[in-house]
Amino acid sequence: MVLSFDNGSRQSYEAAGFFLDALPNAVFDCLASRFPGALPIHYYAEYDGDLTVYLQYQGVIYALDIDRTSQDSGSGNPAHCDFQEEYRYLPLDIQQLSPAIRQQLQSAFPNQAPYLILRALDDNDTSLYFLDNNQWRYLEFEGNSLTENTIEGTYVEQMPDWLSGCLEQAYPGAELRLMYREYDGDYTLYVYDGQHIREIYYEN
Repeated sequence: MVLSFDNGSRQSYEAAGFFLDALPNAVFDCLASRFPGALPIHYYAEYDGDLTVYLQYQGVIYALDIDRTSQDSGSGNPAHCDFQEEYRYLPLDIQQLSPAIRQQLQSAFPNQAPYLILRALDDNDTSLYFLDNNQWRYLEFEGNSLTENTIEGTYVEQMPDWLSGCLEQAYPGAELRLMYREYDGDYTLYVYDGQHIREIYYEN
């Protein structure tokens, strides 16, 4: 029951939803990723299947509405599984790189093989990822010229359950090749659909 007061006078009261004895694991993982260390203090299921969660984080009480679709109303996965797709690539083996690029890699990364090599479909540029101190280093070549060398994000050891559910829903059967978490909390993933590598990201 929710009671509303205005300047000391009760204005309304109504039932808000159904009691939950525990949050679904996927929802709990989602909250933990966005509010690390926060403590849920109250939660319930609304009549349309959505969840309302009150949690305390850094001295502030947050009231959160978590939407759930009819497809995942029993799983606890967040409803917003809308991946944004950036590009598609062809996967390459290191032997398919030009001798000039391989020589540059050997000089910059001796005895270290790239984790993922991609060839853009539109302009034939080449992209490579190396794991560098638990961060993903990104190299881009235009022809044989190195044009970009940046750290893109941090290594994620295990995909959260809710994100795995989103991925399977959006790209059923796709094989995850690489994933990292950007510094703003968003996720970038490279998945193989049997023909191309898709670069997709999820705004967290």
